[in-house]
Amino acid sequence: MHVFLPLVVIFAICLGAPGSSSAAGIGDELAGTFWTGTIQGRGFQGKLLNGNRLEYRTDKGASGDGKWEINNRQFEGFIAWPDGEGTLLRAEVSGARMTGTAEQIGGPKSQFTLDADPGLRAKWEILVPQVPGAPPGPFDGTYDAEFPEKVGQRAPFVKWMLSCRADLCRLSIADEPAEKFDRIDPLRESHIAEARRAVQYARERKAAATQERPELAPLLDSQAELESCVNLSKRAARSSEPGLLILCKLSRDPWKKPAVLLMGTILANCGPAFCRYSMFPMFRR
Repeated sequence: MHVFLPLVVIFAICLGAPGSSSAAGIGDELAGTFWTGTIQGRGFQGKLLNGNRLEYRTDKGASGDGKWEINNRQFEGFIAWPDGEGTLLRAEVSGARMTGTAEQIGGPKSQFTLDADPGLRAKWEILVPQVPGAPPGPFDGTYDAEFPEKVGQRAPFVKWMLSCRADLCRLSIADEPAEKFDRIDPLRESHIAEARRAVQYARERKAAATQERPELAPLLDSQAELESCVNLSKRAARSSEPGLLILCKLSRDPWKKPAVLLMGTILANCGPAFCRYSMFPMFRR
């Protein structure tokens, strides 16, 4: 994690009419541009760089770097503010201006506007000093996925989003307030062994497991193993048994895209498909 990474900024921006240019072309056009404006009452200045990097500064003096990418002709991302709140941005670009909606996760929406600001180029090195920082943590990033939520006889899909840095993970499910986990510790080997056995248990019952959770088929069909895991807990909790909620990296990506495996304790006895842990693959944005 960068030493002054109090916020990670990316945008979800609808870019141009369909067929107007390729995603690569859009990225090439945006790389090297500067933007300024206000987001949820915070003054913001940012620069988009090649290699999907982003540098930024707020009017409160926070500065750092982040990531951006073009996905299905959208420029997507997430803001994790210094106070721990998260915001999704969706906007349209018209000429040198982008306008849209900033949505606080589990909270209200507001409008925002950013304008292209070429004049920032000359003073950018002063605004955002290049201070070397610590490398990103192995789980740093923003991940999302959709899972069915059983409601009566229906099972609508709901959005899960997980955002992590070295000392904090925030998990939001649908419109519920985000859960904050501010104690991120390496998982002891005995608990990793339990998690590996949970994956093997589901593999040995693959037919039942994939019928219940079809999104796990690529994992259960593969030879991917849990490579490393961290324990997610809260400092304010009076007691927290390690291994209740864990986040793991895999030895390979069976879904052919970067993913982590969120695993939550099953309080019931072992069932026909799963034992000890439920598994939720989350994909890097």
